[in-house]
Amino acid sequence: MHLVHLTVVGPLLARRDDPAREGQHPPSRLGGLADGVTEGRRIFANTIKYVLMGTSSNFGNMFSTAGASLVLPFLPMLPSQILLNNLLYDAGQLTIPTDHVDPEQLRAPSHWNIAFIRRSMLFFGPVSSLFDFLTFAVMIEIFHAGAELFRSGWFVESLATQALVVFAIRTRRVPF
Repeated sequence: MHLVHLTVVGPLLARRDDPAREGQHPPSRLGGLADGVTEGRRIFANTIKYVLMGTSSNFGNMFSTAGASLVLPFLPMLPSQILLNNLLYDAGQLTIPTDHVDPEQLRAPSHWNIAFIRRSMLFFGPVSSLFDFLTFAVMIEIFHAGAELFRSGWFVESLATQALVVFAIRTRRVPF
């Protein structure tokens, strides 16, 4: 058993008439501790959301940039556009610390799961890139876009797909 469990909960369970022993709510003097645990789980869940969003978005954008660079005679997006895109995306993530968390994520402790983060990045990043590649095809084949129009079109589409990723990652349920 963990030392904290033995020192905080152990003496309470030693009493025969203790409500915690009978599966009821913990005594009121442990309410603050339970609230702290719940708040910690909420913070952790929101931290994971931020990590998932950042890794997925960055991987997708770099994958798309690399792919576009292979076929275009110009930079697919200017460095200033990439920085502005990231700034706007990060501004949209400022609300994550106050985000609501699915109740099932608050019931049990969570841990860093690098494999899950990697799988999410490798799923959402390429999905975002698929939309980018479709946009590239439309910009080149239909609009016959030069550098400026291409960059503008991809900039707008990139922000739109990143917004969709935010909604998809905010919950483990169906987001819409």
